[in-house]
Amino acid sequence: MSADELQRIFKTLSDPTRVRLLSLLEREELAVQELMEVLGMAQSRVSRHLAILRDAGLVRDRRDGTYVFYHLELPEVGPWREVWQLVRRGLSKDTTADRDSAALSRALEARADRARSFFDAVGPEWDALRKVFDDDALRAHALDRRRLTARDVQRRDHPAGVRKAVRRQRRRRQEARRQGQGCS
Repeated sequence: MSADELQRIFKTLSDPTRVRLLSLLEREELAVQELMEVLGMAQSRVSRHLAILRDAGLVRDRRDGTYVFYHLELPEVGPWREVWQLVRRGLSKDTTADRDSAALSRALEARADRARSFFDAVGPEWDALRKVFDDDALRAHALDRRRLTARDVQRRDHPAGVRKAVRRQRRRRQEARRQGQGCS
């Protein structure tokens, strides 16, 4: 390991906020909003530290709609893993890490409550929503595993367009079957 590599490791881990972020992300994939809640920090500060950790190759992000979720991704072997194990051992007796752990539990409970509330609100209307988006036709199309034509793909975002595309695909299959039977 070179002196430059060691300097990079120590510089990255020199800020307590980054160590706290890594500790949280080791336990759970979290959105920036959840990290702000747990750490009690502004979005700009959390995002700045996440960018440093991402540039160091320690965290990865995943987009889900308007949210960006982060998780710890240490190299399998090497100095980063060794240093992180040392840091983790030191955090086992840290009161700030204990507070962060309790705040993480509350944030995860809040996430579960939001998900439950959403499904409780949508659940009674689920059958009506399925009809609006013609879920049965879409499911039949997915099970068929056939590709739509380029013209069909242009209409895929509109439920009526998807319905028409599925019907057109069905007619093509029926015609192909009829032609196949006529040749036998």
